[in-house]
Amino acid sequence: MRVMHIADFGRDDLALSSLFARICSAFHDPIWRDEVGQQVVIRHNALPVEHLEVLGLNLERLPFRRWLDFSTSSRISERLQIVHPDVVLVWRPEAMGSLRLESHRCLVGVVSNYGSIAPWRSCHRLIALNEDLGDAVLEQGWPEDLLDLPAMPVLNEIGQAFPRKALNTPSAADLLVSTPLTKGDSGSMHLIRALADMKDAFLWLIAPRRDHRKLEALASRHETVSRLRLLEPGLDNRALYAAADVVVAAGTNDNLGYGVVEAWSQSRPVVGTGGMGPAGLIRHGDSGMLSPAGDARALARTLKRVLRDPMLYDRLAAGEGASMKHIIRKTWLWSTGWRAFTGLRDRRFRLDPPAGLPRSRAGMPTSRPDISDWSFFHGCNIRSASQGRLCLYAEWSR
Repeated sequence: MRVMHIADFGRDDLALSSLFARICSAFHDPIWRDEVGQQVVIRHNALPVEHLEVLGLNLERLPFRRWLDFSTSSRISERLQIVHPDVVLVWRPEAMGSLRLESHRCLVGVVSNYGSIAPWRSCHRLIALNEDLGDAVLEQGWPEDLLDLPAMPVLNEIGQAFPRKALNTPSAADLLVSTPLTKGDSGSMHLIRALADMKDAFLWLIAPRRDHRKLEALASRHETVSRLRLLEPGLDNRALYAAADVVVAAGTNDNLGYGVVEAWSQSRPVVGTGGMGPAGLIRHGDSGMLSPAGDARALARTLKRVLRDPMLYDRLAAGEGASMKHIIRKTWLWSTGWRAFTGLRDRRFRLDPPAGLPRSRAGMPTSRPDISDWSFFHGCNIRSASQGRLCLYAEWSR
């Protein structure tokens, strides 16, 4: 099976970059390398580029400029003709504008924000990366039977914690670690203000380097510089989460909540504030705590409550750990591979255009291929794992 990823996102799409790198790495595992061939077309400055090059994936860097870009579309068209993929995964709606769609490819769009579904109108199926995103897609008229809700993948082991002494952090101090924040995100400022109300706590704040000077100035005004450690975002932050007492998802632009899932994999309590992604994943008082967006004092009170109440702390950690074990057991089988991939190879499907939605652009063909094997990604949604929803991608036979 040949899969082409078209990834039009830059260095600021931290959660999507981490998720994309994790999925590409999974398909590159020796278990699947012979069955799933990958071609990655990605923006030249995207965060996962170096990681994917080290893996040895077939990588094509393109500019994906919004204006006066005369090369991206033609080079994507060339790669489609050379690779002739069975499935094309499009990771951002902006990338749809770079596809000429002159051939009968099986297009699968990956929905990672709450925007209009109009750019996805030429896709055969959509994948929503969490249930709230799926609800937003359905509200705009997309057929439910052409929408998949996979669980976001994580590794199934607790990693070694990043050493606190490497960042001059006392081992006995309460340590807060943020999920990655994007450039100019106000959540980083609220975290620093909340730190000012927590006299003995330390904060490891993951933010872009270009924001560090501004954040240091704010910390200086609040007299928290000595307890603040600024870190640059990476693709895998599980070691930082393993070192934390509490992980704080403070990104106001976080629509996925992938940092929450990674923190759960390390059995750490999570406090969410600001972003729609964490709010959609966390069950308040069960799998984490939620705090009002933009209220630094309320965030500080919530963090103090989690740290000072041993029963609450243990309940949150135990609840998250149980949820993650269930998700990993059901949906992300690293040791045995995705059994559904080989189990459904003989099934046949045909895609029909969703009623009421334009399925192609003017002047472009509307023929639909036969589909087989809706199974190269298999999973249950995090909030509806008990329903056992299968997420089945498409491979059409020639």
